Parts: sequence; structure tokens; C-alpha cells
Amino acid sequence: MAIKETLVDTFDLEGRWGLPDWPAEKWLHGKVHFDPTAGISLKAEGLFGEMPKQIPSRPEEHRAVYGATSDSKRVTLLDVTGGLGGLSFGQAGANMSSRYHAMKMVVGEFVPSSTDLKCRSLSIRIHNLEEFFGRHGFEQKFEAGASSVTYHLPQSVSLRLGGVPVAAEFRAGFNGDDFERREIWQQAWFTITPDSEMEFDVLLRQIVPPLHYLVELAVGHRLAFLQIEASSSRTDIEVNGNVLHDSVQIFLSQKKALPLPSREHPLRLLFTLGILGGDAPRYVENFHSAFGDLRDAFDFYFSLDPGSDTDVGLEHHFLSIVNAFESYHRIAGKAQFELPEAEHEARIQQILDSAPLLHRVWLKQKLEYSNEVRLRTRLREIYDEQPDNVKTLLGSKKNFVGAIVDTRNYLTHHSEELKDRILDPLGIWLAVKKLRLVLQVCFLRRMELADEIICRMAERSADYQILHRNSDTVNEAQQK
Repeated sequence: MAIKETLVDTFDLEGRWGLPDWPAEKWLHGKVHFDPTAGISLKAEGLFGEMPKQIPSRPEEHRAVYGATSDSKRVTLLDVTGGLGGLSFGQAGANMSSRYHAMKMVVGEFVPSSTDLKCRSLSIRIHNLEEFFGRHGFEQKFEAGASSVTYHLPQSVSLRLGGVPVAAEFRAGFNGDDFERREIWQQAWFTITPDSEMEFDVLLRQIVPPLHYLVELAVGHRLAFLQIEASSSRTDIEVNGNVLHDSVQIFLSQKKALPLPSREHPLRLLFTLGILGGDAPRYVENFHSAFGDLRDAFDFYFSLDPGSDTDVGLEHHFLSIVNAFESYHRIAGKAQFELPEAEHEARIQQILDSAPLLHRVWLKQKLEYSNEVRLRTRLREIYDEQPDNVKTLLGSKKNFVGAIVDTRNYLTHHSEELKDRILDPLGIWLAVKKLRLVLQVCFLRRMELADEIICRMAERSADYQILHRNSDTVNEAQQK
């Protein structure tokens, strides 16, 4: 039984709440409050555990708390912690209140624990997903004295991620009446259908992140989940001999879900499924295959959003994107070491043999990573792999590499000798855009797109457009 609220709404659910083995008459009155970023909290009149005789050293822990809302919806709170929230005294005596926090909330069924939340299908809806799909089913006709809109549900696109089937599909419907207004709506969803039921947490960790990051890469900034739905054999309903596959809604907090960014038009996206064409399934599978190795790079790349994280210092944006670049190169770069391993070990041993015995352990620790190539070498290598139109915006290799290395080293070590060589605030801002653009090209290459396609896609990037508009100041800022 669904509710109209989404993962970016703030709402309350009032009802009665109890542990799975409690009889119904023992359940407590209370209210669940859902906040997109703060998460799921429950304030109840009473305790799920025993009344503590002294201040407890640790909160109560419950795998699940069941609830029945005032409008008869079944709700499960999973991985719940908390306890006594306060005591009040009146003519009727003492009243206890408790406060709990839950990691997940399931609306539509009772689930004993997180491991029991298994899915036959998992559907996710992400902000801007309709534009990422790049298609719609609307057709408008204008004639003298009349206009009409028709709708045909677009065909889904079948994908496989790690052997698991995924459909990029649309849902549609209409609202209104026969006299005043009719409204046709369309929503885009990813629906994951494993061959056998899988735990929700496993799907959330293994299959959902590559899809989420793929869409964010295309749109250019972090995107909130709007809805998560799941179905399983537990939610099937039999009516007159027919089995209906019902679904439940799943709620959890997410990083900076609000405020929602403006929807980006498909023409402003780095790419869409439509642009990828008939080879889209292969490119998406390539992205998923590379994702496991590049997870750290993606995490750094999306850890700060250039549009919404404006309260974070520019230097932190710079260091974060440099970390993303280094994480990427450590996995995908050609040159990782200055010397072959055997030659380096021989060099280290020669140095240690010539050092005083008292200092050899200390020196060995200092030289542990001495064979790894430096950031300067990593930047030079990736610069050479960029398309010509991107290199033009990066400026000369010497200036591009030198400015980033000097600025990173100063912001990390604060050496006075580098202070006069670092980028000014405008230069740092432009350097962030450059490194983001470089990484976008690198990520597209991991999808095994042809160079001419990557070259065209790069020009659609918001970072490319910003650098292009500021091209007169790019080299000046880099040289300061």
C-alpha cells in the first residue's frame, strides 16, 4: 500500500508501534518523522525495552519495529536504535516518552530484519532520469481551432549489469476529469530484476551505485533518489485465482537531497541513452565493469558538487578533484612506478646498506612509496591522452601541470617557498573545471566510446562550456 510522499519530502506517519513479537494491544502510540537528510526518527509514548534503573551506557537496539498507521498502512522500521527520551509527571502519574532512529523504513509490509528484505525486483527513480533517457511518448498536433496531445509509452531498454537484468523503462498515467482538465504524466525508472530474490542491501551496494553515478556523470552534478520500490513473493496478492504483484516503498536518508537542482535539458547533458543509440547496453555494461576498480575515483569526484556545495571552500573542491584524479590514475594509468620492481628493490637495499644501522628502519619507512610516480607524471600522461579540443582549453602542458602540482603541494604541506607560485582563487576555480573535464573524458574512455564520439561529448560538458567562455582568462590565471 503506497503513500504519495517521496524520498525528497518531509512527512510524518502517526499510528501504533511495537516489536515483531508483541501482541497488538501492547503497541505504543507514536509518530514517525521522515526527513530526506536527517533520516527516520520515531517518538513513542513508552519504551520498547525495559525501564532503565540508571542512565544506560548504550542505546537499545532492535532489528525491526512494526507500525500500523492511522490510515491502516503497514510500516517496518529497520535497524532501530534509541531509548528513553524523557519523563513527565501529571495527575495521572509519570509518562515516559522514547526516541528512536531507524536506518530504513518499508511502507507496505512487515519485515523481521534487513536481511529478510529480499527483492524479486527493485525499481529506482532518480531526479532528471527522464532527460537522461532522452526520449518521451508525447506527440502534439495543432490544427485550426483545435490542438491535441497523444501519448504512447516508449519501449524500454534492456541492460545487464554484472549479469543482472536491468530495464530502463517508463511509467505513465493521467490525472484530471472529463470537464476541466486532463493531465498526462510520465516517469522514468530503472528496474532491476535478478534471476532470484536478492537482499535489498546487496542490490543497493552492487547494482544501484553504478547506475546512479552513470546518470550523475551525464547530468553533471549530484542527483537525489526520488523513489525506491521493491516487490517480492511476500507482497504477492491473490485475487479470484489471479496473482497480483504488489510493491512496497523503501525510505532512507541521502546526502544533501534538498533542495532539488533544476532539471537539465537533454541538450545540456554529457550524453543520454538516446545519444548512445543501439550500443547503449554495451557502453553501460562497460561502465559497470570498470566501476568496481574506479569506485574511489567516483566517490571523490562526486563528494563535492560544484553547484550545490558552494558553502565549501574552493580549496577543498580543488583537493577533492585532485584526489579523484590520483585515484583514477592509480587504477587506469600506464606508468605507476619509476623503475621496475626488481631495480627499485636493489636501489633501496643499496641505500639502506650505506645508512647507519641506527637509522635504517626509519629510512626504510620513508622510502616505502618512493618508486611511485609523482602527481606531475600522472598529469602529463593523462594530458597527452586528451582530445585536441580539450587540450586547447587546458592550456600548455607545462603550465597546466605545474600550476596544479604547485597548488596541491602548497595546500597540502604549506611550504613557504611555493606560496608565490600557487593559483589565485580564479585560477583554482578554473583548475577544478579543467580536472573535472579531464576526468569526464577518462570515464567516457572506460565506456569504450570511440574518440570522435568522446570529442563531441566533451563539448556538451558544462565544464567545457565554462572553460570555453572563459578561454581568454584561462592561460592568464594559470600563469599567475
